[in-house]
Amino acid sequence: MRQKSGVVKNISGQFQAVDKDGNIRILKVGDFIYEGDEVGSVYKLDGTLSDTIDLQEATDDNSSITVQNLFSSELSLIPQGGYRYFEARDMGNDEGSTSRLMLFSSQTEDSFHEDRGSAYVSSPATPLYQWRLSEPRNYQPDEKPETPEAPIAPVAPAQPEPEIGMERDPVAEPKPDPEPQQNHPPVITGGKNTGEMTEIADNQPGENRTQLTTTGTLDFDDLDPADNHSITVTPQDEGYIGTLTPTIDPDTNTINWTFTVDDAALDPLGEDDALTQTYTITLNDGNGGTTTENIVITVNGSNDTPVALPDTESVSKESPATTGNVLVNDSDVDGDSLTVTSVNGATPGTTITTEFGSITLNPDGSYTYTTNTDDPRVAGLNDGETLIDTITYTLTDGNGGTASTTLTIRIQGRTSDEPNEPPVIEADGISTGQVTEIEDNQPGENSKTHITTGSLSFTDADDTDTHTVSAVPKNDNYLGTFTPTVDPATNTIHWTFSVDDADLDSLGADDSLTQTYTLTLDDGHGGTVTRDVVVTIDGSNDAPEPEADTGTISANGPSIVSGNVLDNDKDREGDSLTVVSEIDGRPGTTKETEYGNISIQPDGTYRYTLNTNDPAIASLGDNETLTDTITYTVADGNGGISASTITITINGNNEAPVIDSNGDTIGEITEVADNQPGENITMHTATGSLHFTDANSSDTHSVTASAKDAGYLGTFTPVVDQANNEIDWAFSVNDADLDHLKEGETLTQTYTLTLDDGNGGTTSEDVVITIVGKNDAPDARPDSNRVSETQPGASGNVLNNDSDVDSDALTVTQVNGSNPGNSINTQYGTLTLNPDGSYNYTADTSIPAVSGLNDGQTLTDTITYTVADGNGGTATETLTITIDGYTPPVPPNHSPVINAGDTAGNVTEITDNASGENTTNRTTGGTLNFTDADGSDTHTVTAVPKVNGYLGNFTPGIDSTNGEINWNFTVPDADLDHLKEGETLAQVYTITIDDGNGGTASKDVTVTLAGKNDAPAAQPDTGSVSETNPTTTGNMLGNDSDVDGDTLTITGINGNTNLTNSINTTYGSIIVNENGSYSYTADTSNTAVLGLNDGETLTDTITYRVD
Repeated sequence: MRQKSGVVKNISGQFQAVDKDGNIRILKVGDFIYEGDEVGSVYKLDGTLSDTIDLQEATDDNSSITVQNLFSSELSLIPQGGYRYFEARDMGNDEGSTSRLMLFSSQTEDSFHEDRGSAYVSSPATPLYQWRLSEPRNYQPDEKPETPEAPIAPVAPAQPEPEIGMERDPVAEPKPDPEPQQNHPPVITGGKNTGEMTEIADNQPGENRTQLTTTGTLDFDDLDPADNHSITVTPQDEGYIGTLTPTIDPDTNTINWTFTVDDAALDPLGEDDALTQTYTITLNDGNGGTTTENIVITVNGSNDTPVALPDTESVSKESPATTGNVLVNDSDVDGDSLTVTSVNGATPGTTITTEFGSITLNPDGSYTYTTNTDDPRVAGLNDGETLIDTITYTLTDGNGGTASTTLTIRIQGRTSDEPNEPPVIEADGISTGQVTEIEDNQPGENSKTHITTGSLSFTDADDTDTHTVSAVPKNDNYLGTFTPTVDPATNTIHWTFSVDDADLDSLGADDSLTQTYTLTLDDGHGGTVTRDVVVTIDGSNDAPEPEADTGTISANGPSIVSGNVLDNDKDREGDSLTVVSEIDGRPGTTKETEYGNISIQPDGTYRYTLNTNDPAIASLGDNETLTDTITYTVADGNGGISASTITITINGNNEAPVIDSNGDTIGEITEVADNQPGENITMHTATGSLHFTDANSSDTHSVTASAKDAGYLGTFTPVVDQANNEIDWAFSVNDADLDHLKEGETLTQTYTLTLDDGNGGTTSEDVVITIVGKNDAPDARPDSNRVSETQPGASGNVLNNDSDVDSDALTVTQVNGSNPGNSINTQYGTLTLNPDGSYNYTADTSIPAVSGLNDGQTLTDTITYTVADGNGGTATETLTITIDGYTPPVPPNHSPVINAGDTAGNVTEITDNASGENTTNRTTGGTLNFTDADGSDTHTVTAVPKVNGYLGNFTPGIDSTNGEINWNFTVPDADLDHLKEGETLAQVYTITIDDGNGGTASKDVTVTLAGKNDAPAAQPDTGSVSETNPTTTGNMLGNDSDVDGDTLTITGINGNTNLTNSINTTYGSIIVNENGSYSYTADTSNTAVLGLNDGETLTDTITYRVD
């Protein structure tokens, strides 16, 4: 916390304080001054802000402080118990110059005392004044300060100047007589002035049972430590919920406040609803000094579930259908719209079957119920008997809150045709009620709900009737809610009337409102009876409701603004309003305000006059404003009064800034000479400052710079020093960027500075930068050329790629240490290089190193030369000649040629059952002769089959020494089994020889494969018969095969070749055909066959031949 150094005791004119962070505030009586603050007058004497004085730590001496040491920043705070004389003296020789004197009294570590004060004085140069602090404390209890011996004659000031603090004492020395005590109002210095709370969510712990609380603490100071403080609180609007309670702790000078509200009181707030309540607390020191502070409480709501009440309805066998709306008696405290979402678990809006009928219950709550009179349980009902049909439904508020309840249908029986007797309401019940509006500012006003109730007894000869009651208002637009209910157990009608107190604000003190409701009791069988209930509502007076007023005025326009403060005020009862006070006096009188004066008439008309001589008004710039706030009180003539304010906004006007004429408007830099330290790496800089003034001291200035022409070198950067009212500019340029400037050449660059005060005011000034050049050495680049053994000469010019940044003409002054223009010998030839850079070079092909070069080989001949720019600048570089080698061309390649040779081969399958069949590889091979004119070529050979799927392997090889291609073919004999007798297979292979240099030759070799017949593959056959089924048939060739695909036939059975007859076997007989079909019959007369028992078998084997 910042340490307090003093307090403003009284003030004339306008003063401001600037804290250590640069924040500016306008001082008022009662404001504190803190250590590190700078305080100064904003009174305009010469169009600028007065000087400020920096407060330093206190000293313990009583020496006089003069203006001379005052402005050397030696002013200190008066220590605790200090008493000091201060003297204003002449500050200069110019007539009309002013002296300024700042006075502050001391403080202890934990309290302030009455001797604190401050003074700020401006006066002409010649008058001398003494200034003193009240309540001098620098002497012991038994001592008194000495009276000065010789007074100094006072001189009246030439004109009034701003003052702050003590009054002038026009005597030579101060008199330490005690001054009358002056009360100082308390000041609230800070603390917490906001609070926030949120309604407990539905069904959460503490909901509707907890009292919510938020607290805070405000700090205050009072210069009068003996004051006995009290505090009051005033809500800024009606109908607030909860209670704000402030208390004072005099030991710590704090105000502790607590806001409490029952969670149940927040139920009307829905999800996302927020209620802001502002309370004004007034701190009173008991001696006429007060101060106020607003405390803002934010109350956030949450969703509450709707309240669903059970519904009942009656039907009978004679009147089986009924309609109604289940939502009529349901409610939602948040005011959400309710809808039905489920009926007995089904979707609303559809017809569903209930226990004794059916119902259609819609989302809007409307329903139609129909009794199923065909149900035997319904049809069998007698008088006095009932059935209950219960329907469960669920409703929602659309914000996540749901509730479930029931609709109960009573089905009444009847067995006779006796007439119904209507009910009778007895005469001695309560049929009147009364409520009275709460008086203004009394507890419960606009927050309480008024309730009045009554009861009416009735009788009905038909004691089994089920009764309902309804109420109809006699007229429209009644206030409040009238609700009747029936208690069937006691035959009583109960009625309740409720109305919010806030709804009664339109009623005046003597107003009375009568509301009549007609009750109708229905026995459900056509019998009804009515009775009127009369509710009387009495009003009370409400305070008027003034709205804050505003007005605007321009600091340089008309100085008067007028209007009527009552135009936007209202009174709920329509009472005529009048202004009964303004500020601290009667209406109709003119009162001084902070920046002018105002008069407000009883009829609300006002006239505000701006004090245009006020320095605070005169210094206002564009977009700057001041506000002058005046409090007034209105009355309704019936005891109701309320206070409001009118705020006058004062709009300022801008004045353009002015740049002084004696600032730095020129700058100069010079290029670094060639080869000197920093050349081409130095950043040259020129700087300057221009002072400016602005009558609008609060303007924030910016500055821009624009070049007068395009293509300027370097960078020009201006900045504003707001604290010192200066424009600082800097120009910078790289030395390398100045190389193009010749010796003594100058470049002038002009930049226009534009100062902008941010409010439309601008001023401009030109700054001229002169740049002086120096000579730069030429830039010589390496040169190159090529020659060869066959073309040994080359020419060119070495200066073509050289340059001079200063554009000087270049010449060659030396070649390998010799003068230019002469032929000189180089390492591998001769060169003539002329002063204009032209040259001729000839390679010496007689040198072995040159003549021995082959293709791809090179030599380099390097010559060094020097160029000059004629102004003392030189550069040395090289000319490099590359000598390329030469190799005679290579003759063209010749492709190889395949001559005569073996281009065919044969292999034959081994005959069936001959040696080697299916186990031996069959082979064939041959040789092809080739020639190649290029005897050094290295040859390779490949073979490619003409068709895929060839049998065997074909392998070529090469004998380059003898010019032969050898080929070999191999195939397993078993792979030839599928070839028939005399069948052949031709396989063609293309042989390609490659010489490795792009030359190839090809030749086809054909291998013929010849087949032999292969024996068929006969597989054993089986069959089965029995004594009871002795015959079986089949085909012996069904599982036999021939690899050559030949057709098979049976040619012999058990050695017999005649297949036309039946052939006897061991246990029977068989007939076999050439195509393999057979029929076998067991001989059941055979003893061996007859003797077979269960599980015993015999085997009859027949041998056959297949061709």
